[in-house]
Amino acid sequence: MNKDLKGHINARLDKVHPGSADIFTDKFFEDLTLVANALDNVKARRYVDSRCVKARTPLLESGTLGPKGHIQVIVPGKTESYGSQEDPQDDNEIPHCTLKMFPEETL
Repeated sequence: MNKDLKGHINARLDKVHPGSADIFTDKFFEDLTLVANALDNVKARRYVDSRCVKARTPLLESGTLGPKGHIQVIVPGKTESYGSQEDPQDDNEIPHCTLKMFPEETL
């Protein structure tokens, strides 16, 4: 996408959570210009949001729930954070539309 990024991307497989705070330190978040999320649960979203707000690093939060999608741009000190909103209860069920193999074929 951007040839200027070649050699400047460090892909990590470490889970971002309180137990990896020694890897993803405050300085790590402070040194970023933007964080882009595509997480699968509310707890993880709130954690990354809190780290970005603390570091004052902008966050592009995105996600899906079945056929629905959302995106939220969070700029600490200027916009509402992800954690300042209440999400629907996470019932750990997979949405029915996610279980469909094809739009016209229901499992």
